[in-house]
Amino acid sequence: MNSKFKTTRILVAAILIFNILMVQSPQASSSVEGVQAFQTGATVQTASPVPSATNKPFNLNANINGSPKTRMGFAWYTNPGASESQLQVLAGVGKDSDDFQGAELLVFSATKKSLTKVNYTSETLKKSFDSFKAIASNLAPNTAYSYRVGNETNGWSDVCTFMTAPADKSAFSFIYVADTQASNTSNFKVTSNTLINAAKRVPNAKFTLITGDLVDNRLGMEWEMEQFLSTMKGVWSKMPLVPILGNHDSNYVDNFSNHFNTAPLPTGMKVAKPGTVYSFEYGDTLFMILNTELATSTAELDRMAAWMAKVANASTKKWKIAAFHRGLYTGSSSYQTDSVSKIIRKKFAPLFDKLKIDLALQGHSHVYEVIGPVKAGKLVSGAVSGVGASKKINANGNGKKGGVFNVKTGTMYFLNNAAGIKFYTPRTKAEMNSAKNVTATGVSNYYSLFTGKLDQPKHQTFTCVNVSSSSLVLNTYLVNSSTGALIGQAPWDTIKIVK
Repeated sequence: MNSKFKTTRILVAAILIFNILMVQSPQASSSVEGVQAFQTGATVQTASPVPSATNKPFNLNANINGSPKTRMGFAWYTNPGASESQLQVLAGVGKDSDDFQGAELLVFSATKKSLTKVNYTSETLKKSFDSFKAIASNLAPNTAYSYRVGNETNGWSDVCTFMTAPADKSAFSFIYVADTQASNTSNFKVTSNTLINAAKRVPNAKFTLITGDLVDNRLGMEWEMEQFLSTMKGVWSKMPLVPILGNHDSNYVDNFSNHFNTAPLPTGMKVAKPGTVYSFEYGDTLFMILNTELATSTAELDRMAAWMAKVANASTKKWKIAAFHRGLYTGSSSYQTDSVSKIIRKKFAPLFDKLKIDLALQGHSHVYEVIGPVKAGKLVSGAVSGVGASKKINANGNGKKGGVFNVKTGTMYFLNNAAGIKFYTPRTKAEMNSAKNVTATGVSNYYSLFTGKLDQPKHQTFTCVNVSSSSLVLNTYLVNSSTGALIGQAPWDTIKIVK
């Protein structure tokens, strides 16, 4: 590290300590997506400052943990020395603190973990916290709930809301984003604009799924995770978050695991970070969350694959969605020949074929790409229709849009670019199909796999995934990188998956 860069990093760290900024919400969209009529609130709030000298809870978020029909996980922090906290849950929305009393109040105890001298803005500037987790259980399906955490001595969090999943196979929507990956206040403003626009555009979303790299710093700087949760507090306070571990989230201080309360690791897994491999069913869909940071442990990959097979084979749901960070297939100039991705593809692509995975939601590669359906490393013949032509934004884009993709005998691989500031360029057809590339990837005629749009829009993206028993419809929107406003009311690209 040269002295100029080192000085800059120290200056930035000093500024961050005293300058935890709130992010302003962009203009609300006048058009919304969604399947069901439930709304947790009319307004998505901007962030409140993180408490600096109290033991009032902060960094609060809800996570799907087990069956979302009857159960929900919660995680939050306090400054050190807080009394034991609890989770209070009340059926209904529009509640305030005075409503949390009476026989209908559900109270759940929380576990506490003291975190001593964790990295805050650097490995030398450290702070201590108390991490709390609780699970609400025996909830009623398809019911809106309000909740708060804390205690009477130290104070309570703001009142937040969530909704349990229906008991049947009703249609639903969720928000999918990739690589929020911010490291300073201006980055977090961009990322929060993306998520706030998404929550406004899809007010009936049942959860938000992020395919890794929530933050940027691999050294586990707590300030970044703090900002991830506080600048988008208005989103996380309205719906559960489904977090997925990315390479930038994987660090030796485990702050990813400390901040989220997803299901425990599958029995037998020994290397993976807690809460980074899990599954749940929602409506007519099975979701399987994978940890692609295990490429250096063949034994742990084997254990994750065995767990995945067991879960998929036991499910009777129509749709099977796998979500993870490092892409099995990608057109990104940065990662198409990546050795780690090759290890993951070699292990899991045949398993996806065997288990009939319908859709793979990816991250990491920072491009927009619609791939497949793929089976045995090749495009499934006759499975694609209705793909149109569009003006490409990047010179290496393929000028396609839309399409209907039949996954009866193959898997769709999808990445919607990124919700943060980092963008990569797609490779050209010549680069993808070169002998050198075939040797590096083990995939021949790679370019043919991009049956839908391949491009780099140079704007942040989010996708509304509309799920029904007949189809998966993915509507992707652009958020202006400069203004933070939604670009148009119509989706930039729409794909439909059937079988």
